[in-house]
Amino acid sequence: MSVSEKSPLAQRIALFLSMVAVAFLMSYGTASACACCGTYQVVNVANWDVLNIRSGPSARHSIIGTFAPYTGCIVLTGQRYGNWVRVSGNGQVGWVNGRYLRYVP
Repeated sequence: MSVSEKSPLAQRIALFLSMVAVAFLMSYGTASACACCGTYQVVNVANWDVLNIRSGPSARHSIIGTFAPYTGCIVLTGQRYGNWVRVSGNGQVGWVNGRYLRYVP
C-alpha cells in the first residue's frame, strides 16, 4: 500500500508522528549542546586555586564566595566598575575581576 492509498487519518497520524520526532531531536540537540551558551566561564585560575567572589568591586572588599577553575554558567548582572563585574552563578551573587572570565558563545 503506497502513501496515497492510506486513509486520510493514517496519513495525518504519520505526519504528526514524524513532526514530533523531528521536534524532539532538534530540541534535544540544542539543550544538551548549549545549556550554558551566552554565559561566562572561569579561566586563568590555577587548578589548585579559586576565583574569589567579593562583596564589592575591588580586592579590598570581603570574600563572600568562590568559583572553582572552569566553573561555567556564570551570568553578568550588568553592573561594572573598571575591570570588576557583578555576576551570578551557582546560587552566588557578587563581584569578580572580569579578566578571569571568558564568554561562552
